[in-house]
Amino acid sequence: MSPRMKILVYICFGGLMLFQASEYIQQSFVSGPKEKLESSQKKLEEKILDYEKVIHLGKKANRELPHWEKQALPENVDRASALYKNWLLQLVSRAGLASTNVEANSSVSTKKGAYRALSFSVRGKGNLEQLTALLYEFYQTNLLHRINSLSLTPSQSSDQIDISLGIEALSMAGVKRDHLITEEPSERLAYSDVLDYRPIIKRNFFSVGGEFDPVNLTRLSGITYSSLTGQPEAWFTLGATDERVELKSGEELTVGDFTGKIVQIAESDVILESGGSKWLLSIGENLDQAYAIPASF
Repeated sequence: MSPRMKILVYICFGGLMLFQASEYIQQSFVSGPKEKLESSQKKLEEKILDYEKVIHLGKKANRELPHWEKQALPENVDRASALYKNWLLQLVSRAGLASTNVEANSSVSTKKGAYRALSFSVRGKGNLEQLTALLYEFYQTNLLHRINSLSLTPSQSSDQIDISLGIEALSMAGVKRDHLITEEPSERLAYSDVLDYRPIIKRNFFSVGGEFDPVNLTRLSGITYSSLTGQPEAWFTLGATDERVELKSGEELTVGDFTGKIVQIAESDVILESGGSKWLLSIGENLDQAYAIPASF
């Protein structure tokens, strides 16, 4: 290799090394620190926003603290539990529920002891009107409480409902009074008058038509023969009252808006005539399960 060529090679090699060195310096001493600085600045700004949110929430909590203290149960957990249980007993009594049972369950300390969550369970029987009255007064009462669970099991023979509630109420530190403040109404309800909720009372959400229909609960419970005449008799159980009606052929069955004449009584079926049509009903079936007999038969 000629001396001139060697010089060119050295120049190229030196230029390449200088370029790589400049890239390293740029990344290590300029771009890298700048990116780290920008990243640190972004994290710092995010922390500042978080702190500002905490400060805002703290100020808001301080403003609302007097209201919460009025709504809260007393600090003494045993006393708070007794007071609230007694209020629940009065509540279910005013609503008219039957077979009631109110229990105070466990309590859980939260928010570093600032308050305790007390749990209660309520069971009873009532109709839709009584349930509506209970829920209305519960949410109309301005206490720190809520319903965590609600279980409703309708009766197959009446308008009664098995009602089960899971309730949570808060006992707050610093509340020294020995009573509940229940006089001031809450603003949680859409309507302040219980009469505005009458459309709910008029409906039965557990039946197909949305209303309680005694026809759907009346069934053919048996067929027997009279000991005096030997004639067959059809026994119907009226589901709304569990009353039993015994009818012979030619007699009429009237339940709610339904009136049907007993046309024929067989060994396990009866044929009723109502509204110009004939219906076949078997033992154990409700009236709404009757089979329409074609006119050609």
